[in-house]
Amino acid sequence: MSNSVFFKDKEFKLSGKFPHPGKEINAFNLIDTDLSVKSIEDFPQGKKIIYIFPSIDTPVCATSIKKLDTIASVQKEIAILCISADLPFAQARFIKEEKISKLKFLSSYQSSKFGIDNGVLISEGPLKGLLTRSIILLDSENNILHSQLVTDITEEPDYDSLIDKLEF
Repeated sequence: MSNSVFFKDKEFKLSGKFPHPGKEINAFNLIDTDLSVKSIEDFPQGKKIIYIFPSIDTPVCATSIKKLDTIASVQKEIAILCISADLPFAQARFIKEEKISKLKFLSSYQSSKFGIDNGVLISEGPLKGLLTRSIILLDSENNILHSQLVTDITEEPDYDSLIDKLEF
């Protein structure tokens, strides 16, 4: 089954099937900014927010990351994982330039498996190979409590729905 998203009024197909609440997140191996391999098991503490996005070098992605950093400063018991196909070096540069301290960045650049397994890999058009914008909230057992596949890549996720599920 294929999902799709919009970018500049054009529809693009995604590979895989986007996960919904009640399911467990698919296992993954992604690359940290220090080039080490990380999996979901490396983040055992409480709830987790997984923010998936096309590239840190776009204004919408940068704005979303800053908003999530603010959420992380209020809700300290949550790990927030920011995942894109950006190279770890670019992610590290962004973290330093924007003074991001509470979020963990991971890259899918070595493999399309994460994108396909979670239905977020753009499979056609000018952004082919990148991940589309989405947000997933996990409980401490890595079960999905909330998920949103953002319909238009140029829009931010619905933070209010996410925050409602966090139960501050």
